[in-house]
Amino acid sequence: MTVCRMQRGRWILLLSVVALHGFYSNLQFRARGNIPWSQTGSVNLLLTECAILRSNMLQRSLRSINTSDFLSYINDLQRCPWEYNVSEHIQIKSELAACCNTSHTLLVTQQNAPLGHKLTYETSPKRHIVVNENIYQMLPKLIVEASQKQQQDEVNDCRRNSQLIESEKKNVQKQILCTIITPHANFNKDPTSLELFSDCVRVPPQISPFIGKQFETCAVVGNGGILLNSSCGDEIDKMDYVFRFNLPPLLFRDTGEKSDLVSANPSILVKKFAKLSERRKPFIDLVKSYGSAMIILPAFSYVHNTELSLRVQHSLQDFDLQNSVVFFHPDYLTKLSTYWETMGLSAKRMSSGLMLVSVAMEVCKKVTLYGFWPFAQDPEGNLIPHHYYDDICPKPGFHSMPEEFYFYTKMHLKGALHLKVGKC
Repeated sequence: MTVCRMQRGRWILLLSVVALHGFYSNLQFRARGNIPWSQTGSVNLLLTECAILRSNMLQRSLRSINTSDFLSYINDLQRCPWEYNVSEHIQIKSELAACCNTSHTLLVTQQNAPLGHKLTYETSPKRHIVVNENIYQMLPKLIVEASQKQQQDEVNDCRRNSQLIESEKKNVQKQILCTIITPHANFNKDPTSLELFSDCVRVPPQISPFIGKQFETCAVVGNGGILLNSSCGDEIDKMDYVFRFNLPPLLFRDTGEKSDLVSANPSILVKKFAKLSERRKPFIDLVKSYGSAMIILPAFSYVHNTELSLRVQHSLQDFDLQNSVVFFHPDYLTKLSTYWETMGLSAKRMSSGLMLVSVAMEVCKKVTLYGFWPFAQDPEGNLIPHHYYDDICPKPGFHSMPEEFYFYTKMHLKGALHLKVGKC
């Protein structure tokens, strides 16, 4: 047994000890036995049975659920029809927009971090870094020139998106800001020649790729061993926008290859790529597998992250890669962490997965999660690796993967997102 599986085994034992009672002892249909998760879709549960499952789960806390019953529950849940609930999604979206506002504050940009601005490190409030000329030039540009047609197309897109959100729910606070750019504006000579339209202000997409955007379908692809042999690649590649995290290798049949935003944890750059201080080609080859995807790093979460994160951008430039390198804004991550704490999530630090799921819930109409599974066994009881590409566990006590997964499950039950477990 690997160290990773031993660690997860201790976690499963802990949950079992604190379990108050069996989660489904009151469900008579359990007596007929489980149907393997690998046969998901072959036999569906009755709607009444699915309603009982949902009701019981939504009323329970994580610590009151026996782990084996929870796995059986997920097994059954995958045989229940899932239906998107726009009201539940919009509720979460509006809460996230009010606290964190992905469109404008997810990234450090020249707009929210001008030259000379002091950024406060997320995990060290007393530590700051001044945005100098070197850092400033790395950030998404404040203003870019665009043709009249491009300007008008962007304004029209923004109008349509604003109308779409308004029609979904009247009380949703508008988060998309639009700007009508005057036809003869010269940004270099007159950067103030921006004419406000209605109640919104639109910044060119070089500020943030998410301003004025609402993607129809999105996939957030986790790295869990549950994704291995899932055959989900084709389904993932059909999504309008695909999030991946922690620089994963791609197994096209199971993971797909479409990539739009990929997070890079500096600890992985240390362990796998020698801080980019030696041979950088393996790292460059991996980034090339993501196509033109944007690479996002937490450069200002920890002081020791900054230099290495900046080195990523220099490396891509040295090898003439066109991928944009962007940085999480530390204020965004601080506010996002506070939001999930108020929701009842207790962890020393959010995982990269939770960060990107939160982003997707704001900028996408329909969100599907793949490869999210924090357990050492699949729902049928078979041992699986921690990741689909290795069996290395995260640092114990740093993240709370089972607790995060529990929140995803509840959002799935409410129809706010689709949690895909097992084969596609």
